[in-house]
Amino acid sequence: MKLVKDYKLSLLVTPVLFIAGTLIFAAFPRNTGTILSLSFAGLVLVAGVIAYNIRKPGDIRSEFGLHPVSRGKLPLFLAGLLGGVLFATMYRKDLGLHQFPAGLSGFAFTAAAIGFTEELLFRGFLQTRTRKISIALSIVIATSSHTAYKVMLFASLGPLPDVNLLYLAFWTFIVGLFFGILKEWSGSTLTPAAGHVAFDILAYGDRTQIPWWIWA
Repeated sequence: MKLVKDYKLSLLVTPVLFIAGTLIFAAFPRNTGTILSLSFAGLVLVAGVIAYNIRKPGDIRSEFGLHPVSRGKLPLFLAGLLGGVLFATMYRKDLGLHQFPAGLSGFAFTAAAIGFTEELLFRGFLQTRTRKISIALSIVIATSSHTAYKVMLFASLGPLPDVNLLYLAFWTFIVGLFFGILKEWSGSTLTPAAGHVAFDILAYGDRTQIPWWIWA
């Protein structure tokens, strides 16, 4: 019994260090001189944790859950994609924008890259690592960590009149649970990644200027 407990505790080391790194990165604004080094330190910690767990090229697919979506799981992939589209239209409507962008700017590619990277890190690496402890818990941990990261990123910039942190936390968590469950059911991070990429492209892809929160 003690061996089982010790084994599960050992499995928490990587997730704890990973989460700490992402929160450190989000907690310190990246345009305030010396504080930039603290933010960078968080990024280095995350990179170090990931690199430590990837010993050979084949580990990349397994550690990030980048398995092909089988034919039988394609409906789940489409559900993720359609979910991302639906959430994006709801988000744009809430902002008083047209439900779909009239066109896409160059930032659409950056938005897609950001969405894919977040899924790769949280639903991919973190959820896959914690799955060995508990499947249900892995979904909650990945979702909660991603939510905390988002909230910390915005909160680090001080009071923002146009940002409701509780609203941001609620919807990030709800959408994250949806993506986390789809990742588990489909067996691939590509499923939630498709939804997140679709959301970011539709929500931000028509911007002519890079949003302040990207480089803040």
